[in-house]
Amino acid sequence: TNFAKKKKKNVFQHQFFDANYVFYNRGLWGKLSLDKADVLFPLLREFVPPIHSKHGGFSQKNRCFYRSTTGCERSQEGDIGNWEHEIVRKAAFRSGCEYLDFHHVTEEFGDLQYAFPKPPGDDMFEYWSVFWDSVHYQPWVYEELNNLLLNILCNSSS
Repeated sequence: TNFAKKKKKNVFQHQFFDANYVFYNRGLWGKLSLDKADVLFPLLREFVPPIHSKHGGFSQKNRCFYRSTTGCERSQEGDIGNWEHEIVRKAAFRSGCEYLDFHHVTEEFGDLQYAFPKPPGDDMFEYWSVFWDSVHYQPWVYEELNNLLLNILCNSSS
């Protein structure tokens, strides 16, 4: 049975009682501290509890994820990617959640430097083909990240 059906519902649980996937991401809003991660991930796992598979192990139907921060110049400044990979990833795994390493996939985009004001000519063509502004990607990048996510969610064995 679903967590939201077993416990007293808050507004979120009432609206999303049949959720099978939960995602959490901090983005550029600061590093998720270990003490907060150790509280957060068990709550996410409890919201979408694991379902035992008839073949042994667990079904892929209820899953919780931490989605790492995508690469950009600002994410490199705080070394967010390494913190998430070394600290947050392990906290997610301890609670039975998964880790979507979008930082690894987009890390090299962070090496493209933003110049303000924009230099004349096409000096920043490579940068503007990837970024919308100094931290957000062009739509095609998000589309590819969504395709990666859909492949992870839809191509599981159970």
